Amino acid sequence: MAKEKGNDITYEVYHGTSRTNANVIVKQGFKITHNEEHWLGYGAYFYLEIDLAEYWARNQHQNFGTKSSTMDPAILKACLRVTPSSVIDMRILGDYNDLKKMYREFFNECKEALTKHGLIGEIKSQNTANKLRCAFFNWVNQNYEVEVVIGTFQKKSKYIIYNDDKTEQMWDTMRTPFIEVQVCVFDPKLITDICVLERE
Repeated sequence: MAKEKGNDITYEVYHGTSRTNANVIVKQGFKITHNEEHWLGYGAYFYLEIDLAEYWARNQHQNFGTKSSTMDPAILKACLRVTPSSVIDMRILGDYNDLKKMYREFFNECKEALTKHGLIGEIKSQNTANKLRCAFFNWVNQNYEVEVVIGTFQKKSKYIIYNDDKTEQMWDTMRTPFIEVQVCVFDPKLITDICVLERE
């Protein structure tokens, strides 16, 4: 969770990866990769929950075409120190509504280019939706000096325990979804105190 300290906010965040990658990151810091389907734009990605970072590190998955290795997983712990005005936190109603206003501005400003590249109109695939979302958050970063986005995602994931079909259906009727939270950091200089966290 965020902790107030003067005018800054400090977040404790976690990143799951291989031990080889973790050792490189501790020495050299995080590098920002550019992929037009990134969840929240071009940035370094973290979880606020250590268990989600550990799941990511320990389980095989596709990462934008690159298959991860589950051999020798590691969890990195880091701190983010940021000014409140540079953070969009989608868990907060005011920030969420601000983001929707930004989207209207983005849409109007970029309508012609987005249409040309097939990113608006009828979105025919998840791939197209992902590109549009990534383009929008990159635009937010460039136009509003937002350095950190805390995003929320409602999805059924492998790390959630599922019951038999009948029990699961009853659970769904209670409308208690798991909301995953990810943190995207656009500027790696904000990421400090990086260390490998040992867990049994």
